Amino acid sequence: MKNEALPLTHNHNFWLFLSTVVLCVLLGAVACNQGKPTVLQEAPRSFEYKVVYVSAPNHERTGANALLVNEVKVEELLLNTLGKDGWDLSASWLELETSYPNLGDSKYVTGIQPNIRPQRVVLLFKRTGK
Repeated sequence: MKNEALPLTHNHNFWLFLSTVVLCVLLGAVACNQGKPTVLQEAPRSFEYKVVYVSAPNHERTGANALLVNEVKVEELLLNTLGKDGWDLSASWLELETSYPNLGDSKYVTGIQPNIRPQRVVLLFKRTGK
């Protein structure tokens, strides 16, 4: 009697092993989803953006007036109005300017040199698109 190997598709152990693996995968998938509702994928949301610039008072950038202090004031009324319209503040940043006060003769450089001060604040708002 020869000891011949059967083709893999005729091997009883192969089919037993394969059916066990498939059964485990199916049971695992059912067990993982048990008690969880099926979640439908939402459509991607779109957003609208608005940029608001709030500038400081305009002062001269050179000469004696370059020493004047700039202050950027954002009005609460503006923020409240935008908030009521559904706008959320996403980001803000301060833009600076350099003034060149010259306390001496303007023909040459004397006195205090570069002075950085606020020029404006930039407010970036976002809301869900319609």
